[in-house]
Amino acid sequence: MDKRKWGLELIWWFATGIVILLLMLPIMKGTVDFGFYRLSILYIIAFVTFTRWIFLWKTHPLARSRAFRYIVLIACIPIFIYAIGGLNDFQIYLDDYGLNEFVKDQDLKSQRKLTKYVQNLIIFFGVGTVITAIALPLRMLISNWRQKNKGTV
Repeated sequence: MDKRKWGLELIWWFATGIVILLLMLPIMKGTVDFGFYRLSILYIIAFVTFTRWIFLWKTHPLARSRAFRYIVLIACIPIFIYAIGGLNDFQIYLDDYGLNEFVKDQDLKSQRKLTKYVQNLIIFFGVGTVITAIALPLRMLISNWRQKNKGTV
């Protein structure tokens, strides 16, 4: 295994953590008992990681491992189902209760901004996760075909 690829992978995970922190900071500072923290963080992790793997698969240290590709391919199925279910739960919560319950300690203008931010964040990363969970298995199949027939990934 190439140490540079592992180092690059570690840097990507660190960058993903920073992105999570930056995106979740306004929510953590402005909401009370927000029930979608875990879902939001999982959406961000899945979207950033899957997008990176779709476009930069050659730089992954395990790119030539067929077993890892099959694990990723199979793991995309429950991730896709969980992402769809999470979006559905979020939409039902929005329809039934709204997001104002989470920001009740702020003034009206701040409430509007934060609820719009939360809604856009979860919908953007949720839909992005769904799309990338569909595209990544296709990328893994292409990578498998390339390795078998051309010797590349």
